[in-house]
Amino acid sequence: MHMPDATMESPVDLSIVIRTRNQADSLRQLLEALAAQRCSFKWEIVIVDHESQDETVALGQQYNARLIPIRHEEFTHGRSLNLGMSHARGALVLICSAHSVPVGAHFLESVVAPFTDPRVAAVRCLANSDSQQLGAWYQTWDVHYDSREEQRTAEAGLEWLRQYPSATCCAIRRSVWQQIPFDEHLEFMHDKFWASQVLGQGFKISRSAAIYLHVRPREYLENWRREIRAYRDLYRARGYRPLSGAQCLVHIARAILLTPLVAMRYLGRNVMTNVGLVTVPWQAKFPPQVRPPDYFQSPHSRVFPLSRRTIKYRWNQKRMGVFAQPPKKAESEDHAMGTCVEVTQPDSGKTVI
Repeated sequence: MHMPDATMESPVDLSIVIRTRNQADSLRQLLEALAAQRCSFKWEIVIVDHESQDETVALGQQYNARLIPIRHEEFTHGRSLNLGMSHARGALVLICSAHSVPVGAHFLESVVAPFTDPRVAAVRCLANSDSQQLGAWYQTWDVHYDSREEQRTAEAGLEWLRQYPSATCCAIRRSVWQQIPFDEHLEFMHDKFWASQVLGQGFKISRSAAIYLHVRPREYLENWRREIRAYRDLYRARGYRPLSGAQCLVHIARAILLTPLVAMRYLGRNVMTNVGLVTVPWQAKFPPQVRPPDYFQSPHSRVFPLSRRTIKYRWNQKRMGVFAQPPKKAESEDHAMGTCVEVTQPDSGKTVI
């Protein structure tokens, strides 16, 4: 394990640029996770602080980080990244937001591993919120285009936004950034358009098995603002319209029509949950139902709840101290006439048919 070195004389292999503003709690968790890393190379921490009023400065000093301030009137996402990159000394740079916490002691090693290929310009990390990509962490994944036409076709929709690296947590090669810096005039899509430019120059983008957590939950309003800013960048740069006027009216009308159904479903689920919880003492009076849950069964072998007849039979068996198999439900009257079960009463020793 190598602790970060803030001295200018000591060379480092990896620089970690963290952008923050009043996020001392999550920043502390991020720095603690970095201090627990096990790797064979030296690294440093550079914190770009956007006028924080909390313990950010003290935390940076505690973990030997170099703090680079940026004023509010000068701040853009691209400019803060370029500022941090300009102070980085490593050949590779890991970009993190203060609320992105690495998972595992070998996170840094996993991040830098794909850079053994000199054509790799950036490496995408895996977010805990993307279950599909987490499930395929072991698969090799690279983005590379052989022609501009192939790239235009791939970027025609919106899937490329999900595939390209996010400045929330990704690693880039500093020499590539020196050729292609981040656009400082974009509102939100500086990382995606940077990746598009890099791919247009013939570089590759890879994915590592390094996983990070979003430790600061975002409310609906914040997510809405982020999405709107992203679409504004897309429209200004490429003329992409996410929704037409007719589609907007259809979506609103559909929402109005479905509102009573959604409300009824919400009410039904709440009633079912609360009634199930309040009746637990009553349910516990019945014998345990030892059977696999419904979601383990195939659609053709669904398990239905026990019938009242079976529950009553098993309860009588428990009272008698007998645990024989319950009788199967007769398929017809002929089968019912020929069905019998032998039960031995423990007190009398008699056999009852």
